[in-house]
Amino acid sequence: MPQRVQLTRAVRFVTDSITRPATTTQYAIGDALSEVTTNDFFTFLNCLDDNTKTGTIVEARLNVSSYVATAPDIDLRLFHTAITETADNVAWTPTDAHLLTEIGAINFATGSYLPGSRTGGAGGNQSQIVTGLKHHVPVVKGSGVSSIFAQAVLGNAYIPVASEIYTITLTIEQN
Repeated sequence: MPQRVQLTRAVRFVTDSITRPATTTQYAIGDALSEVTTNDFFTFLNCLDDNTKTGTIVEARLNVSSYVATAPDIDLRLFHTAITETADNVAWTPTDAHLLTEIGAINFATGSYLPGSRTGGAGGNQSQIVTGLKHHVPVVKGSGVSSIFAQAVLGNAYIPVASEIYTITLTIEQN
């Protein structure tokens, strides 16, 4: 009788949040969604256990601390190197050098959000899970740490709720 061998892979969850400014100025297509105090992008630290592993992003979850009928369409652009910060609600204009470090993008589409509390505005919330992803996570050789940097870019004209919090969790299978 043949032996059954079960292979398991380690899974790591990495999370980061940004709080957008206390404004309701409409975003245009291509605008950056950034942190209120630092113009910062998302930073996912320690994506792998150590520098001997590789990994694949298999799932991404977005939680938004507000509920609106027309949710934002967000392209989360992923990079293996820190990029230049872009102020919130300003056109994102990556350089050629930035794009050379891009490892992929994840789209959180407008029509795919699941409402939590349907209370309008800041009293509500919504989330979205994108599965079936296959983005390779680069390892920073010799550092023992692998980080991913991500800029959220709007794909629709979106009217935000003041001080929304966007939390993204990446699920990474390690090899």
